[in-house]
Amino acid sequence: MILKLVTPVLSGAFLFLLYTMFLMLVGLPEIKSLLISVIIYGAFLEEILKFLVVLLLIKKYKLPVYSVILVGLTFGIGEQIIHIYNGNSILLASFFMHLGSGVASWWYFSKKQIRNALIAPVVVHGVYNIGVWLVLWFWLIFVLP
Repeated sequence: MILKLVTPVLSGAFLFLLYTMFLMLVGLPEIKSLLISVIIYGAFLEEILKFLVVLLLIKKYKLPVYSVILVGLTFGIGEQIIHIYNGNSILLASFFMHLGSGVASWWYFSKKQIRNALIAPVVVHGVYNIGVWLVLWFWLIFVLP
C-alpha cells in the first residue's frame, strides 16, 4: 500500500526536477506571444508529460488510477516552491490548478476514457493560464500606470 502512494509521489517529483533542469539547461524555443507560450509550454507540455508518467504507472506497474492525482500534486508542489522563491505571488493558485487537473484526469482514467484523461487536464491548465495572463494584462494596463 505504501509503495502505491510513494511511487507516484516520487515520480511526480522526479518529473518536475527533470522538467525544471531541462528548462534551465536547454530551454525551449521562444514564442513571441506570452499567451501562446503559456498555453503550449504550460498546459500542453506539462500535462502531456504528467499523462505519460501516469499512463506508465497505471499500465506497466499496475498502480491505481488515483496515482494521477499524486503525480499532479507533487508536480504542483514543486512548481509552487519555484513561484514562491521567485516572488510570483499571483501564481500561488497553481498548486490548486495542478490538483484540479489531476482530479480531472483521474475522473476520466477511472472511466477508462484515456483520451479524455489527457484532454481534461490540458483544458483545466489552459483555462488557468489564460486567466492568469488576463489578470496580469489587466494589472499592467489599468492598475500600475
